[in-house]
Amino acid sequence: MPWAGRLRSLANLAPALVLMMLVLGTIYTGVATLTESAAIGALGSFAGHHHQTGSIPSHKPSPDHPWRKPLLTKSLTTKY
Repeated sequence: MPWAGRLRSLANLAPALVLMMLVLGTIYTGVATLTESAAIGALGSFAGHHHQTGSIPSHKPSPDHPWRKPLLTKSLTTKY
């Protein structure tokens, strides 16, 4: 990849770097506690995702997701 393309790809890092600077800056300057800064970071990442995709992220797993399937079904139903 040419250097011009590499430099242009750094623009994709800007939102993450701004969020990091915001969180660390509020901690360093004493504006917010660690917990409050974590909340700022969580809200900032949520807002950034919403801004990029235009939708709210879904945390609902699909019906065929491995977490939906019981792990111990065979051992619980088998008689010894």
